[in-house]
Amino acid sequence: MKDKVLLRVRLAATQGIYEFRVPFDMRVRQATRLMERMLENRVGPLYEATGRARLMYADGARAGDLLDSSASIRTLVAHDELMDGCDLALV
Repeated sequence: MKDKVLLRVRLAATQGIYEFRVPFDMRVRQATRLMERMLENRVGPLYEATGRARLMYADGARAGDLLDSSASIRTLVAHDELMDGCDLALV
């Protein structure tokens, strides 16, 4: 899909991997909150959205680095920091 990136997000509470298509025009903070709410609805009592979660690179040279919450998805894609299939973790 144009102007969206497909991200694979691991949730530590379930060790499950969930895929999200995120619009380029969102900020990382907004995308994180949306993922939190969706995962809370999907996995029920295993995960509770707190509004304090962060996204972290889960693979590659940047594994363990947090994404800048204020950055736009478009900017991260333009700088090759995010791409389709990128592995992240919700922490």
